[in-house]
Amino acid sequence: MSRSAACARRGVNVSGRRTLRWVHAARWPRTVLFGPAPCKAPSVQGLSPFLARDPIEWVASNAFAFALLDRFPVSPGHTLVIPRRLVATWFEATSEEQKALLELVTQVKLRLDEERHPDGFNVGINVGEAAGQTVMHLHVHVIPRYCGDMDDPRGGVRGVIPAKQNYGAASTAPAQSAHPFACLPRFVHGEDDHFGGTRARHRPSMAMGKTAMPTCRPSGARPFPERAPAVGGNVRRWRSSERCFLKGARALSTRCVPS
Repeated sequence: MSRSAACARRGVNVSGRRTLRWVHAARWPRTVLFGPAPCKAPSVQGLSPFLARDPIEWVASNAFAFALLDRFPVSPGHTLVIPRRLVATWFEATSEEQKALLELVTQVKLRLDEERHPDGFNVGINVGEAAGQTVMHLHVHVIPRYCGDMDDPRGGVRGVIPAKQNYGAASTAPAQSAHPFACLPRFVHGEDDHFGGTRARHRPSMAMGKTAMPTCRPSGARPFPERAPAVGGNVRRWRSSERCFLKGARALSTRCVPS
């Protein structure tokens, strides 16, 4: 074997320096041979579900915006008007984009009038998560409204906070009459009636003439005794006192309740 052949077999040249031997690329991962793959920037379609939808679904469009039906409609014909450029809110859009969006809102409204004949519209924009925005790509809601689609539509877009929607309900609601004994101390009626349970327990015995039911005088004095030594006389006195108490309570309630 010649010296050059022997050196090539050992991976060195004639001068004694080692040479690079051919290596099969399949034995090494791509990152070792060519370095890490370059990072791909996320596509605009991946950031906005509206841009990922097929343009065939568009119901209207112009140079700066397009419109398509909402996949989760509030009412039949619910349409979204969206700028072509990925912009989060109305206030970040340019004046040309805002103008184009409003023009498209009018076109969508006319189209819905011809196709669905709604009785009204709600047009709104959610700006920020606190306002309910879940897709961070500006979109204008055009929601057709129909008579009878909800019980009380007064307030419209104020319904984003349900308790504040119908601000006139409190003033138009009929005034509720006050409790006839509302001006009396709380221990003679309601959940704080401390003697209600005792009266209920003694009511069957009272029917037999054995026990006088304890109650409370209007002055807040001690209740009447529970036992009646002389059945007939004590019962008659208790009944007379109860009538006086009820008569005084009625008179007091008429003075406290405004006419």
